[in-house]
Amino acid sequence: MNKILMASSPEGNRGPANAYQNHLNALRHSPEFLIKELAEIRSEEELSQFDVFWFSIRFHPNLYFELKNRFPNKVFWMGPNVLFEKAEIGPSDEWESWFVNNVTCDVYANKADFYVDRAAQFFRGSKKYVVLKNCLNLESYDIPQELIKNAERETDVLVYYKNRRIDDQLDSLYPRFLEQLQSLGLKYDVIEYGSYSRADYFQRLLQSKLCVWLSIEDFCANAQLEAQYLNVPVMGTRYNNTDSFDESLNVDAATMSNNDWIRWKDDMPAIFIEAIERYFDAIAPSVGTKPSEFILKNYSYDSYAQQVKRALP
Repeated sequence: MNKILMASSPEGNRGPANAYQNHLNALRHSPEFLIKELAEIRSEEELSQFDVFWFSIRFHPNLYFELKNRFPNKVFWMGPNVLFEKAEIGPSDEWESWFVNNVTCDVYANKADFYVDRAAQFFRGSKKYVVLKNCLNLESYDIPQELIKNAERETDVLVYYKNRRIDDQLDSLYPRFLEQLQSLGLKYDVIEYGSYSRADYFQRLLQSKLCVWLSIEDFCANAQLEAQYLNVPVMGTRYNNTDSFDESLNVDAATMSNNDWIRWKDDMPAIFIEAIERYFDAIAPSVGTKPSEFILKNYSYDSYAQQVKRALP
């Protein structure tokens, strides 16, 4: 049995905290792991019994040095939320500069290849760099598979709008996208990040045939996994839709570079519109229940535990 101590963890109820709770639950559910949080530890002897010290988010340097000095032969795991606050810059504050210059670990993990590669450009202190996907508590969803399969989906396109801090283009591109989408004659709906309840999101997904993801950057977003669980394909780019049952749904509407990080192409609206037309003409007839099956197979608690097991040194 692998014994893991979570040495730092996110708070609140947003994406990182929700993903972290699923992480805890998945490993607690697995007979191959024992996992506890630092606040639960009551003695030096109990601390020494763990095989892995896992830092999920920022932490006090003194904690890291204390554990490294006392347990140099343990596995030290970093991620996913230790780097970066501003990936377009790299280390953007004193703490991140300290981290990339002082921390060494056995595993650094994040949720997408492109983000792991970005971190590795600045942080070279890990022996191993891995992609660790999110997971969902699939048993907690009380929506019958029959309802998912047979839902009457009257909305052709659900547009997911998420204007991130780093995105100074979407406000000008979005009106063009909507205008061109209207010209297709498809029925569409728009849902904006932060302005809906989970129940509302699920209801609108069950009414939709396709979700188009307008966020400059996302990786393994739970909202995307839930869309596919409800059998709604997600169309995006390789930088905002990293976990799709069909990679052909990722369109070439964005670019990434070391200098500019991720940017929309000027003709992003037209690229998406052409892809939407192509989807309904050529792909939609053969989708069936593939999105939902993809999530059930790859994003369960059991699948997550196996990911962690494979990533351990």
